[in-house]
Amino acid sequence: MLTRGVLCVGVLLLVSLQPSSPQTITATLSGTVQDSSGNSIPDAAVTLRNEATGAVLSAKTEITGDFVFPGLLPGKYTVSVARAGFKTFQQSGVVLTAGERRSVGTLALEVGTVSESVTVTSEAAAVQTVSAERSGLVTGPQVVDLMLIGRDFLELMKTLPGVADFSSHEAPGQFNFNISAQGNRPGTNNLTLDGATNINTGGQTGTWLSPSVDSIAEVKILLNNFQAEYGRNSGASVNVITKSGTQNFHGAGYYFKRNEALNANDYFFNQRGVKRPRYRYEFGGFNIGGPVYIPGKFNRNKDKLFFFFAEELMPQAFPNTQALITVPTAAEREGNFANTLDQNGRLVIIKDPDAGAAFPGNVIPASRIDRNMQKLLGVFPMPNYSDPSRSFNYVTSDTYKQPRYETLFRVDYRITQNHSLYVRGVADRQTQEAGYGLPAQGGNWPLIPAKFNVPSKGILVSLQNTLSPTLVHQFTFGATRGVEQLSPQPGAGDKVSRQKLGFNLGQWNPKVNDLDFIPNASFGGIPNAAGIAFESRFPFFGANNLFDFTDNVTKVAGAHNAKAGIFIQRIRRAAKPFSTVSSTSAVTSTTRLTPAGLTPTHWRASSVPMPNPISVLGPTPAPPALNGIFRTPGS
Repeated sequence: MLTRGVLCVGVLLLVSLQPSSPQTITATLSGTVQDSSGNSIPDAAVTLRNEATGAVLSAKTEITGDFVFPGLLPGKYTVSVARAGFKTFQQSGVVLTAGERRSVGTLALEVGTVSESVTVTSEAAAVQTVSAERSGLVTGPQVVDLMLIGRDFLELMKTLPGVADFSSHEAPGQFNFNISAQGNRPGTNNLTLDGATNINTGGQTGTWLSPSVDSIAEVKILLNNFQAEYGRNSGASVNVITKSGTQNFHGAGYYFKRNEALNANDYFFNQRGVKRPRYRYEFGGFNIGGPVYIPGKFNRNKDKLFFFFAEELMPQAFPNTQALITVPTAAEREGNFANTLDQNGRLVIIKDPDAGAAFPGNVIPASRIDRNMQKLLGVFPMPNYSDPSRSFNYVTSDTYKQPRYETLFRVDYRITQNHSLYVRGVADRQTQEAGYGLPAQGGNWPLIPAKFNVPSKGILVSLQNTLSPTLVHQFTFGATRGVEQLSPQPGAGDKVSRQKLGFNLGQWNPKVNDLDFIPNASFGGIPNAAGIAFESRFPFFGANNLFDFTDNVTKVAGAHNAKAGIFIQRIRRAAKPFSTVSSTSAVTSTTRLTPAGLTPTHWRASSVPMPNPISVLGPTPAPPALNGIFRTPGS
């Protein structure tokens, strides 16, 4: 096992004339209170109310009329201002997004009594005047209502300026974060879920947890010029915020279905006589959220404890990429090349390496064929298609099964008016089954049907303390664990088992080849040649553990805002190391390559420098070693 541990520690201290946000998802709201003549109003009572949960915060304006509310969770708020001798001012619908630093501008109070009020229920679009960041926001309603063929929220990234998306989004998946933002390379971006890192550090283009679109409150992507605390990666920073419960109960149930019965068959499938492949996506789920209370005894006002729970089930299956390959014919497997033509319709001449002349009738005598190499040919299927251009003779497309199950919960608890806590957990399990095309599987046809399991879990705890109207402390801990396991489906390995095939060439290091598979074989000179290929880590196992610790303190002093914080990240990835478990030599021909077991002497192993041609024709022996892994017995 290969183990890699990374410890990242960041310490931040900022002093500015404008509010700053910590290395979390919380936002900051500021503004200035003046009278109708433009004079500052000090000591005015400013109240901020979360419209969803009813949580209330209070502050006083400074002598300059300024006020600041740091450490706010994303959501919609109502701002109220009261001062003796003036009408009460109230502005609702103030939306704060993750990590946003927003100013409501100048709030003008009119002369009157406190019992009178001025209410603003709508406003112009907010303009970012506090931060120089370039960012984009996808709101919760947009995530749910916009057309997403696979209900994968990451597909919405390509709607933002400067973002190029290279992933397929037929369904939520582990490798759907392959994006380039502002010209940065894929793999340089960061993605967090409620502030906790949600990246597969093995390749940096995959995620472990994929919450359903109905459990997402918003997605914010910081493109550039964002605050230093988000700069752990050179690319974009994507922050996904989950929903929380509210003072009212809300819930939903849904079911989406796609089926091949509703599709026309592919034009080229019809041309090649291939029936309409299985194409089935089923998305079912539900979610519910609201207050936790006991009438008359606990949480009477429904403003202290809330919950949100979501479940999604996706037993999906869709057609794999159609494979158009060339395999040896029954006659070629026996050494008969009398009818083997190249793409120009010319006979491929097979020469005797010893005599330097063509074999009589273009047929290799059985006594001249290496039986070990011929046994490799039994792995390939028989041709099932006749292509006029002779570019391929075998067509296949199996079903790619990708069932996925996801559970999410979140609990928000307002301990007191100045202390709050929330806990979020996610369990995500995805399985992929196919004959080819799986991650770390290798091959371009159904050689070894395999199963790729990816169970992932994540937990986050965030505690916020408002120590005074001008002093806020926040601590967040997040842990994410993702596991990858690729293994052959039951019985699939028998097809390539050295023992079952009777393949008896020796090995330098049998322990590396723990499944006792036959060697890899690739061919050049044949159009779309089938090969025998196993990824160098097959069967694969990997585990990725991520731990994030964030502790921040924000202090407001008049028009100044000072922030100090520490960010610690522990990354541990254990994975099976790369190792060549079989020969990776390729065989090529200047004319046309025939199967490996029938290889004449002028075909070489192109990836291994050899002073003499490699021959598998008897009596000339096979090479003593290919790439240092396989050898003939007794060599």
